[in-house]
Amino acid sequence: MTSRNLFSSEPRRRRSALACNTCRGRRTKCDGKRPKCSFCFERGKDCFYHEVQDLPPSPLRAELSRLWEQLDHITAVAQGRTSRNSPSHSPRQGSNSPTTHGKSSKFPFMILQSEAFMNLVGVEGSLAVGLEEIERGRQTMPAQTRRTDLVRVDLEEASVHLLAFREHIHIWYPILQTDYTEDFIEASRSCFDTSITSCVCLLVLSIGCAVGRESVAGTRQVGSESVYLGPATDMLPCVFADTSPASAQCLLLFAIYHLCYARPCQAHDFVAMASYKLQNYILNELDTEDDTTKKALLGSCFWSALLIESEITVQLNLVNSGIWSMAPFVSPPTIQTTWTWDPNPLSDSSLPGSDLSYFVAEIAMRKMLQRCTWAIRTPADGGNIYAPIVAAELERQLDEWLQLLPSHLSFGRASPTFGSRPQGNAGDIAHSAQVAFLRAQYFAFKASIYWPAVYEALTTGEPNGELVRHSHYFFTSYAEFVPCAAAAIAVCRPNLWTLCTSVFTISMAALVGLMNPCFAGLRSRDVVNSLDLAVQVFDRVMQVSPSLTEMGVILKERIQLYHARYT
Repeated sequence: MTSRNLFSSEPRRRRSALACNTCRGRRTKCDGKRPKCSFCFERGKDCFYHEVQDLPPSPLRAELSRLWEQLDHITAVAQGRTSRNSPSHSPRQGSNSPTTHGKSSKFPFMILQSEAFMNLVGVEGSLAVGLEEIERGRQTMPAQTRRTDLVRVDLEEASVHLLAFREHIHIWYPILQTDYTEDFIEASRSCFDTSITSCVCLLVLSIGCAVGRESVAGTRQVGSESVYLGPATDMLPCVFADTSPASAQCLLLFAIYHLCYARPCQAHDFVAMASYKLQNYILNELDTEDDTTKKALLGSCFWSALLIESEITVQLNLVNSGIWSMAPFVSPPTIQTTWTWDPNPLSDSSLPGSDLSYFVAEIAMRKMLQRCTWAIRTPADGGNIYAPIVAAELERQLDEWLQLLPSHLSFGRASPTFGSRPQGNAGDIAHSAQVAFLRAQYFAFKASIYWPAVYEALTTGEPNGELVRHSHYFFTSYAEFVPCAAAAIAVCRPNLWTLCTSVFTISMAALVGLMNPCFAGLRSRDVVNSLDLAVQVFDRVMQVSPSLTEMGVILKERIQLYHARYT
């Protein structure tokens, strides 16, 4: 079967049943003659055929077809060429992301793509569309020419890049199998000839080279990783033609590379393709797959794709692959051995190689985030009403998640120092980085729970005691969130763009609340300090991404206006 046939959006038609009801019940061969088969005609039996209705068009296959038609566009972008077939203007598929009901809802959920929210905070409602256009206009990779020569790498230099990948990427997305080191050695011996394995290895080197730079701002220009990235890009046709989980692994690595440069749209292009490949594999081959290694790779890639896609599509109205619909069919990750790389086994720099507890905790958090906006109810006459009982239940579930974290990932309410980097050996640093990100998500979740209380207080103008109290919970959560997000941004390179975007949206929500007279008593020093810290966050990353620059300018102007009026 060709790839075009595989991704065809034409609905398949099932043939009419060949056996009549009588022959089917007797389990005997039926000649299918109409109006009666020979058996029923000779014996005077009732004979009828059950016609199978045409299958309805599959949304997944239709979207696969649409995506397949855009592969030329993706290849062009990856190779530095231009293409008029941009996916940013294609129809969006219905989303299964946490805020699906918020995208078209009149309730102002704290996300970029909510026009209601943008209008509430006094920003152009189409800001998300404008930011997407800005990001689509960025040069992503240097133009590459088709390479026919083999690739040779310096093993000592490669070792440095592998360690950087392990420390800065694999702790977030453990998509490399335990025998990856052997695969890398074999690929290097063959000078990385065209294959899926070679593409994976070259991409790991590219990403390791990019994230090995000390500062976040240091990744704003493509550097020496192009020596690995170019050959990997040339192997994209091989990746597109393959249907195994390893091909999705390649596409995920391309997505992660773009995330490290804070390019959400380009990262989404690749993660969406990876998601479709994984879903197609689950639908057609998972039940017959006996290779445990391949199943483990499928699982780690699936959950990594789900996390990455969810982070991006929450904020930008990009194509949703429907990957959440496949989640019930994929086993959650277990505590198993993952790839580890230590060029000096005697050093005190070992990373946790058999602990996926962070990965499991992050997946659980992402599942809970699907419910963080449920603290509202819509009465028959329309509108939105804050539901404090639901908010209390959501907070109970959030605190239960916190209590279930293993000791090395648990955290309290003490905010970390902005810009500080974890100290200690590599294992301690990895765990500290993971804790910083989980802590930021915890307080973002909590702020989302109580944002409806703030909004109802703003719309009524006369909040009761309960609304004021729960609005206070929002502001205290915001005051905790920003320092945690600032600490996470310093150590979590793949999630830099989404973390900064959350700082922008939640800060804008806090501002619109603080500037309302009904919350005059909630203008605490901690909240104001967090507003100022949010400006510092964007000052440090504005050069990384034009969309972050745009958000940083807007936020800075609003905070300056707040200080001019109230301080």
